[in-house]
Amino acid sequence: MPQDIDYEALDKTVVKNGGLFASLDLIEKTTKRNVKGYLDWRASRMATKPTPPGATADATALVKTLKSINLGDSGDLFANLGTLKQFAPYKLATAVKGQVQRTLLLLADGADGLIPPETAPSSSKRADDRDMHPLYLGLSTTTTTTTKDPARPSVPRIVLPLGRLVWEDVAATTKSSDDDEPTLVETNYHMVVDVLAKGNPVWLIYNRYASLHSVNDNYAGDDDEARPRVEALDPASEPPVFDPAISNVDSVCVFDGIAAWPTTPTTVRQLTANFGRGGLEPVKGTLLTHQEVAEVLVPAA
Repeated sequence: MPQDIDYEALDKTVVKNGGLFASLDLIEKTTKRNVKGYLDWRASRMATKPTPPGATADATALVKTLKSINLGDSGDLFANLGTLKQFAPYKLATAVKGQVQRTLLLLADGADGLIPPETAPSSSKRADDRDMHPLYLGLSTTTTTTTKDPARPSVPRIVLPLGRLVWEDVAATTKSSDDDEPTLVETNYHMVVDVLAKGNPVWLIYNRYASLHSVNDNYAGDDDEARPRVEALDPASEPPVFDPAISNVDSVCVFDGIAAWPTTPTTVRQLTANFGRGGLEPVKGTLLTHQEVAEVLVPAA
């Protein structure tokens, strides 16, 4: 985050100008197009009641906030970022596996992991990162089929990433100790919201590229030939994430809309109810430019 930008002064000007959406040009100019830096600063200021480190909040607060804003309006979404991140991580559901108590957490991370790592950046043309929209992500399947199964809905084209799902496992003992450290187990699923479809359906997308990103992140050498070679993950070949009787899928619409998301604690059964008609094609994410988003998402009058 640039240190020479007076975010507090900028924020006062934004408020005076009538809000975030009316001030996007000003924000981009003042921050040298580092809009995300300003949004992160503003979100930290808005989160007046953060949960203690390591604590989790029920997802009810998140659901209520999502139901109250227009997810297809960047301005409305910008204004509510602090509330969306305020109580993260969110507790979605609980389960028991043998002697282990499991809590399904939604970590408020971006969905960059859904973007395939660039294996040949010199031969690919990308827009400057400053041109990329900081909130939305494009999705598409990486393979095509000659016949479309109507029972398996197509993945949404533009989504708002809410975060990634992990299991927090704690040994089920009769006496807990403050020294007991929970174990985090990745599910490789990201939760996203369709910002184009009516009602904003909620989806889970499997990250096939987690293993590839892990290698890239941990390899410090310059010799690409020496880089460890790993294959992308296949959810069908991985152990079931949620229930031994329910096979993993690449994509699935878990709630038909934000309104269908229970305001009471979600259960694993509710999250997996539609897995039987989930998508079986690899899904990849794509960064979107401000222009691409502006051409599709038109603010409500």
